[in-house]
Amino acid sequence: MVQVDEQLRNATIEVLREQGWDGLTLERVAEVAGRARSTLWRQGLDLDALIGALVGDLAADFRSTIGVLVLNSSPARLVSWYLSQMA
Repeated sequence: MVQVDEQLRNATIEVLREQGWDGLTLERVAEVAGRARSTLWRQGLDLDALIGALVGDLAADFRSTIGVLVLNSSPARLVSWYLSQMA
C-alpha cells in the first residue's frame, strides 16, 4: 500500500472542502500541497490512494471511538450515540 503523508491528506481535505468531489483532482491536490503532480505519480499516488488514506483515517477514528463507547456505555446509550451520528 502506498503511504500518504499528512501534508497530502490535509491538501486532499482542503480541496474537498473548496471544490467538492467534482473538483478533486490529483493536479489540484498537488498544487495545494506544493508539489508537482508528476512527483505524486512517481510515488504511486492517485486519487484512489488519497481517498483511501482519508477513509482509513476515518475508520480508525470510528473504531477507537466505538471501542471507548462500548467499554464505558450501556447498550442503550451506545445505540443512541450511533443513531445520532447517522443523522
